[in-house]
Amino acid sequence: MTLVLVTEDEPLVRFSAEEMLEEAGYETVSAGSVAEAIGALQHRPEINVLFTDIELLREREGGLRLAQDARTFRPGLLVLYTTGGGLTDRMQTEFVVGSRFLAKPYTCAEIHETLATLLNGSNDADGSAESGNSEGGSEQATAYAAKH
Repeated sequence: MTLVLVTEDEPLVRFSAEEMLEEAGYETVSAGSVAEAIGALQHRPEINVLFTDIELLREREGGLRLAQDARTFRPGLLVLYTTGGGLTDRMQTEFVVGSRFLAKPYTCAEIHETLATLLNGSNDADGSAESGNSEGGSEQATAYAAKH
């Protein structure tokens, strides 16, 4: 089963995303901030996918930083970005390798299709779209947390 970490600062949007994911057959956990998401990733090695809003209320472009930081201790973590604001070329240059983007508002069908593509790795020829579970992840997470 695929476990998706939904990181969204707006509670109603977060709940809606979780509901859509669960309807599509995914399991979910959620976080309302970068700190909560890092904590979940540290303590839940079974999380396969990070689904994150790019612009979090208190952390402008926090979703970009979150994905980059998470990949330091979870190199195989799959990432799906979203935003209801404008997506700039500069933002896209900061996407982690093998990630996907889904604009808000999205439908249940769109989220399912985008996640299926991400999970099948069809967007990344170098194969970096693989399972989010990696050996040594908890040690790297602990080292990351100590620095931040």
